[in-house]
Amino acid sequence: MSKIEYDNFPKFLVSAGIVLFALPIVIVHFFLQENSVLLISEQELSQLSSTASQVIIAKQNLCLWLTNNIWILSIVCILCGVVLLILGCKMWYSRQKKTDAKQDLDLQTAEAQYKKMTMEEKDEKIANEVLSLERPNMIEGSPDDGRELSVEEIQMRQAAVRKENRLIYSQITQRYKAVEKAVSDRIKEELGAKYEVQDNIKINNLEYDLIAISKNPDLHDYIFEIKYSFSKNSWNSSTFHYIPQHMADQATNYKASTGRKAAAILLVVTLEDQVTQIESMLIRRMQKLNPAMTIRVIAENKIGLLNVETIL
Repeated sequence: MSKIEYDNFPKFLVSAGIVLFALPIVIVHFFLQENSVLLISEQELSQLSSTASQVIIAKQNLCLWLTNNIWILSIVCILCGVVLLILGCKMWYSRQKKTDAKQDLDLQTAEAQYKKMTMEEKDEKIANEVLSLERPNMIEGSPDDGRELSVEEIQMRQAAVRKENRLIYSQITQRYKAVEKAVSDRIKEELGAKYEVQDNIKINNLEYDLIAISKNPDLHDYIFEIKYSFSKNSWNSSTFHYIPQHMADQATNYKASTGRKAAAILLVVTLEDQVTQIESMLIRRMQKLNPAMTIRVIAENKIGLLNVETIL
């Protein structure tokens, strides 16, 4: 403890106990500092002024008294220090137990408000996200060669487009799932010591990709929204408006349901050559709609190197 604590009585007792425990050492240090006073000769003393002589004699008398009583003084100080330490630690432990119990209750309250999403709900959530982001990149039809097509040719081309879109959609969905899981695992690995991290949950029927519940009552929680995008062309006006509002709703719903504050973080994963462009675009288009939201864009090949603490 660098200084005596006055704002908390148990801490004050512990601090005072440490001071009393260390007092004999301070006294020995005092002796070492006063060597020159103790070793002064009578001739040197007689040459000093009356006031200086009285001061030195007083110090010599004090050192003599301490020398005769150092063991008694040390025992008393150590015993008092031990008593204060034990009493302070006991009171501190009792108070800390109550604090920990309240903190555990807060955590339990927060955890009781959410429920894990089923596999079907997870698949539906990802399917909706893929469609909202990647629909512009889907094949809409075959190039028009200028000639009139028969009904059979139109049907054949439509079937080919649907088949190709199903293949693209399936591949994107699988990749989206893998990326979201990799990001979630990385966040859990980075924050697991300080936060209770839960992914794919619902609170009052509102979906959350990931929530980090702080184990420290002085720190707030975090809500992560994870998105995967191939290019800046995946984003549209509807998405620019929906995500900031959705994350504001998530934060409001979370506080109303759990009584805990949470900061919202939008974490977008994309290809390495798209990071700067997408981050600049999202900050420009979304930040003004939800100033409290943090936006970060990372490269897919850098997920394993993500330092989550720098985002918080």
